[in-house]
Amino acid sequence: MTEAKKSQRLLLEPKPTEIYITFCWQGQGEVIDVDSSVDYAGETINYINMLSRDNNISYVGNIEIVGYEFQQETFSVLLENISEKLTISAKIFEAKKRNQSFSRIRTFICIHDKISGEELIRFEFQGNNNSVITIGEVYPYNGSWKFRAIGQ
Repeated sequence: MTEAKKSQRLLLEPKPTEIYITFCWQGQGEVIDVDSSVDYAGETINYINMLSRDNNISYVGNIEIVGYEFQQETFSVLLENISEKLTISAKIFEAKKRNQSFSRIRTFICIHDKISGEELIRFEFQGNNNSVITIGEVYPYNGSWKFRAIGQ
């Protein structure tokens, strides 16, 4: 597993054909409702639109990953049929009304090889005072895939 730093671009190795993208968060002393999404080919995949038109990306929801004591949302991605960038983002539900921001949340994203179960990349980032955040991107690169850590 490789730990990503903000603005870093990392190759997904070994080259996966299917991945899980999991966004994890933990409120510091309070319940914070966060909704994550994947933008791909002009559509947004999330808890409302749970499957991309081409069936390559699906919202799985909360799956148990051993050792993670965080709230989680997971997406399953079939990379072998995708040729476009995926953008992963999150927003806090009713953030303004509840006076909440990402500065009050511990957050990270992890990417697992769906076949082997191996965690390929983890990106833990400090929140900011925003209620919407772009976490990162997964994009094709010379016959493989890279992850770009954004966290802002």
